[in-house]
Amino acid sequence: MAVSQTQLNALGRIVVEHPVFRETEAALLEHLELAEKDSILVIVGPSGVGKTTLIEYVRQVMEPFCDRDGGSRYLSPLVVASAPVAKGTPFGWKIMYRELLEAMGEIGATDKVSLRPRADQSMCRATRPIANRAVSADELGGVVESALNDRRPPAVVIDECQHIGASPTGRVKASNLDVIKQHRANVDVPIILVGTYEAEDMLRYSGQISRRVELVRFTPYYPDKAGVKVFRDIFAHIVDKAELPVTFNIDRHAWELHWGACGCVGILSSWLYRAAYRAYKAGSATLTLEQLWSARRNEDDLRAMAAEIALHDAERWGVYGLSKKDQSARSGSDQCRQKPRSRPGIPHARRHAKDTSPNWE
Repeated sequence: MAVSQTQLNALGRIVVEHPVFRETEAALLEHLELAEKDSILVIVGPSGVGKTTLIEYVRQVMEPFCDRDGGSRYLSPLVVASAPVAKGTPFGWKIMYRELLEAMGEIGATDKVSLRPRADQSMCRATRPIANRAVSADELGGVVESALNDRRPPAVVIDECQHIGASPTGRVKASNLDVIKQHRANVDVPIILVGTYEAEDMLRYSGQISRRVELVRFTPYYPDKAGVKVFRDIFAHIVDKAELPVTFNIDRHAWELHWGACGCVGILSSWLYRAAYRAYKAGSATLTLEQLWSARRNEDDLRAMAAEIALHDAERWGVYGLSKKDQSARSGSDQCRQKPRSRPGIPHARRHAKDTSPNWE
């Protein structure tokens, strides 16, 4: 029997609660429960490690605890929006605010301003239309703050937050971070920033916000014996849950599987889906090694991705023998990124236990 559309759909829905996923989830939920006033959680990790999947999973976990009728601690679900790409211009706060308002269902709120000053934390939302002029970013920010204080979601999550620090000047980076700090001071709702390693780099431009940050690294699985073994088990778990038979020995190809996804479970899931789709189109009853390799990212992309990870953990990723040229592929002329990751004012990142065995049941 050929690979079916049902199996493809199952692959697309699978969320693997692997050890690093569970630890990062626990850190996020703990922050929601115990967050201090003005504190900000920052989750960083390479593209494809599973950050967006984690946020969506936590949103679903928190959904039963959100009651719009006032019978719960939270009056609305987790608010999630993605930071817009700057594209060489100053960061688009107006676009960011509109996305947040849309995520909260504030239809038409972008055409209104608050009746009260920003500093007043009244529960009254905006009701006065702006006539014959555009809404400023500051005014939209005030509407967002009022809406958040009124709706009281578990948290507001800004995905792809590295775009906030995409400005070429340190002064603008610091100014953007100060905007986040001010919003956190004005709302009684935790703020969670999620992004790539560039998000960690941008924190050093604001000493005030870095002191308020709890930094969590959502790490890929390292290319050591323990990491490759867990990654092999994750691969086996995914194909088993999707009831997708394979024709090759997974143990024999464990290292190649790890390298093909750079230890990132999100990349592995996408890779498997592409390979299964090719098997489906070919009418194959099983997933072959040839189909799997043909769906893998090209070698240059993998080396660039591994180089980015190696910049933040060269000791553990050196096993792949990345050259200095490879390790600087993503850094350009910015040599400061190759300095040790320890910086004044930034808390130590959480790390997952090396020998944690997977348990997804």
